[in-house]
Amino acid sequence: MAIQKGIIKFSGKLGDLIFYQSNQKALVRKGKTDDKVHNTAENSLLAGKDFGAASKISMYIRRAFAPLVVKYADRTTLYYRLNACLSNALNAISDEKLGHKKLMEGNISLLKGFEFNIHRSLPNLYYTSPIVSIEENGAVNIQIPKGEIESLFSTRVPNALTVCLKLMVFSFDLDGDNYETFTAKEIQISLAEPFEGRLLKDKIKIEYKGEKALLIALGVYYKDDYAQFINNRDFFTCQIIDAYHLRDGIIVPFMAPPAEEKTKDEEDTGLDWEIG
Repeated sequence: MAIQKGIIKFSGKLGDLIFYQSNQKALVRKGKTDDKVHNTAENSLLAGKDFGAASKISMYIRRAFAPLVVKYADRTTLYYRLNACLSNALNAISDEKLGHKKLMEGNISLLKGFEFNIHRSLPNLYYTSPIVSIEENGAVNIQIPKGEIESLFSTRVPNALTVCLKLMVFSFDLDGDNYETFTAKEIQISLAEPFEGRLLKDKIKIEYKGEKALLIALGVYYKDDYAQFINNRDFFTCQIIDAYHLRDGIIVPFMAPPAEEKTKDEEDTGLDWEIG
């Protein structure tokens, strides 16, 4: 509360200030804060905290898959696209936890299908997908299916004689700081004869106790008749082909929160109008 000291004394409401008379004094006080405006600003700050959490996880993923990022990624957009993808995973959590959202409660499966190279998606060059199975003891089995080359890979790559596959696995705690990365040896496949398929000789053994995220990424590129990498963004690709939330080695499906009931728009309390 303050005393009006101007020559002209106001009475009534002006913006968020209220002018009034009391004990022959002209006073002014601040009106009630607009809760809607206040809540919007507060929610923006909380959403910013969640986006910061998404950005931190994005950094961990980029570091874990650094060899794939260097070789395949469209690095001008990767940072922003991966951040957005992780934000979507967190946005699947109820807004009741705004500002405190954890990936452990989010939809980790939304990371599946994320493309490192925005110019070429994996299905454009590789027509099938590795077969992945996870055992309860944390053992991960990965098989690359066999078949005729034309049914598995794009052969419309100028001067290409060989197609190469590079696979990496990243497992990390959802409630801690531990992580593991695994890199399989590169598979080089002749485009001139059928592919016999591959099965990882040694199963990947991840630390399975507790809450984990498991990401599997596959890169595909071609070599020319000089066994050189065909460095054309239309002919190399990399994708997160699987993304899981594991609890003690068991896949945990995402459970979406119940849909919130829509509230009526705030009543307009301004001056009314009539026809005429």
